[in-house]
Amino acid sequence: MTSTEKQPTTPAELEKIGEVLRLYTKALTGHEVRLIPRGGASARGSGWVTPTHDGKAISVMLPAKIDRFPSERENFAWYKVILTHQSGHAEFGTFDFSMRRASQCFPDWRPSLAQNLSADRTDDNRQALRELFPDPLLGMTIFDCVEDARVDGKVVQRYPGIEGAYRRVALRVLAERPRLGALPLREALVEGLVQASLGGTPLRAAPESVRPALASALEHLARVNDAGATVEDSAEAALRIYQIAATLPNIVAGEDCCHDHDHDHERHHHRQPDDEKAPERLEESLKDPEEVPFKAPPEVEFRLQMDESLLDRKEQKPNAENQSPDDLIESEADGPLERDEPFCYLYPEWDFRAGGFKDRWCRVRERVMEEGTSDFYTETLKEYRWLVSQVRARFEHFLPELFRKVTRRYDGEDVDLDQIIDLVVDLQAGATPSEKIYWRRERTQRDVAVALLLDMSATTNEYVQLEAARNVRPTAATAQSYSQYLRQIASGVDEHGKPLRKRTIDIEKQATIVLLQALESIGDSYAVYAFSGSGRGSVEFHVVKDFAEPLSQRIARRVDGIAPAHATRMGAAIRHAVKKLERVEAQTRLLFLVSDGRPYDRDYGRDASDQDYAVNDTRQALREAVRRKIRPFCLTVDKEGGDYMRAMCQDLPYEVVTRVEDLPISLITAYPKITA
Repeated sequence: MTSTEKQPTTPAELEKIGEVLRLYTKALTGHEVRLIPRGGASARGSGWVTPTHDGKAISVMLPAKIDRFPSERENFAWYKVILTHQSGHAEFGTFDFSMRRASQCFPDWRPSLAQNLSADRTDDNRQALRELFPDPLLGMTIFDCVEDARVDGKVVQRYPGIEGAYRRVALRVLAERPRLGALPLREALVEGLVQASLGGTPLRAAPESVRPALASALEHLARVNDAGATVEDSAEAALRIYQIAATLPNIVAGEDCCHDHDHDHERHHHRQPDDEKAPERLEESLKDPEEVPFKAPPEVEFRLQMDESLLDRKEQKPNAENQSPDDLIESEADGPLERDEPFCYLYPEWDFRAGGFKDRWCRVRERVMEEGTSDFYTETLKEYRWLVSQVRARFEHFLPELFRKVTRRYDGEDVDLDQIIDLVVDLQAGATPSEKIYWRRERTQRDVAVALLLDMSATTNEYVQLEAARNVRPTAATAQSYSQYLRQIASGVDEHGKPLRKRTIDIEKQATIVLLQALESIGDSYAVYAFSGSGRGSVEFHVVKDFAEPLSQRIARRVDGIAPAHATRMGAAIRHAVKKLERVEAQTRLLFLVSDGRPYDRDYGRDASDQDYAVNDTRQALREAVRRKIRPFCLTVDKEGGDYMRAMCQDLPYEVVTRVEDLPISLITAYPKITA
């Protein structure tokens, strides 16, 4: 456990201040409010507004506590920012959007675009807007971003007393946003809009290849800050920004193929914000053979999550509320999924037979790992004390870049020959020589972030016999000796208390603990996640330690909470881990995947015997990571895993650990080689 802890904070706890916040929100909205706590201290996913059946009260899901700032007063203000922003959507008309109502700041494109579409008319205004975009995910992501920015502007204008807290929270959130240069161009543009809405200056950090497009998009975004701007203005701004974004290939800046499209999107970068004439149709998203699927930017912690089912409840189909759960499951069986709760994320899945992605095909549910006790962590450190003590020497041996030779020092390891020569020359010339004639090795700052992704499928509950079990095997084949051997194996330890068998999941956890100690010793940024699958609609993704969290007793207890669960839907878990890695600003970003077998889930292919589908989807997810400048490394403890690992990883690095008990050593040995 590291001896250096973050400065202690005093959290604001919903249980203690809930009544004050409820009355505050009621005063803003004019509605009865129910505040529902959820586990964890992160504010991500909060602001989930659910009208109750009586239509008068709203239920708001909030974190059980917030500890982002040192003082309780500042953390209380974070709660107020969440609720004020949330109330602002109701107060300033987000839920009253109409396709027929004119905007105030733009010439209207919507009527003309809708008239040119041959799609069926709908009474759902948000759905009608969605249908105007050839790429609905891109278009509606831009709309939600613009509307959030408009509402934030309205809030600080209407309630100047909250402005200070609003700015502090926004700047704190802004500091944790992804680096634009690490994102594909189309995603960088949308992320730039988010950062600008938080008070950032994204043009300074934007890659040169996206800067002109972003500058034009920001001109449109700025117009929704007008005092008279409405939600319809957000829609008009989104249509124009979509025209710009659609012409950018979704590839990382610097790739050669970017230059092939310069002439395609240059025509649109400088489009004036007062375009009078609507196009016949919006642009199709530019397709590039090297691009990755577009992902919406990470959610802003204090902003409302725009769940489709909540925005147009009064316009839902009449029979929607009469559908049985079985009917709803059936409707999802062969089509795209929807978000159905906070902290769930939708990802595509690669169908290698069709040669394309199935959009919104997997639903990942992110959870903070439940805590156990710290005993397992402490016992592991005792058992592997010998290995932990060797970590620093091993890493310094494999990672010479941890140290660099620094010259011109007053003292050091040895004299610097070049400086001695300069000294002699200065003396002969009658000049005063420098006394800095030594060199020494100084530690350099590594810029590495790694996400460790652990398989916690049901098969990790199986026991494996350790080397010590082979040592107690009877040499004489007598019934008595064999019976004694079986009793000893069943007890799990030999006569000296040394373990004879372990569950695969426990060895994974022990390897994780040893690696955490290693990473603490060299200062790399790291996170630990665990996953399992229970069908494409419920891929469980557990946060054991996130990047911003320090190593502490809480993390030790979460490690103990890792337990075997369901199946192994690797593709969706990898894509979600990649999304989290993209938010970390680091020169080198790595994804370590540790599993005990091939990817498998109950609907991960045509039938239970279809193993190729899962392998190909996982391979595609790994390729997507590489395109996003993330280096994956796969490690399996399945000694028969060579065949599918070769097919899954191809030229990417991987390792098959033939003895499960060697996993801690294998992980420690592999890490410096991959990061070097």
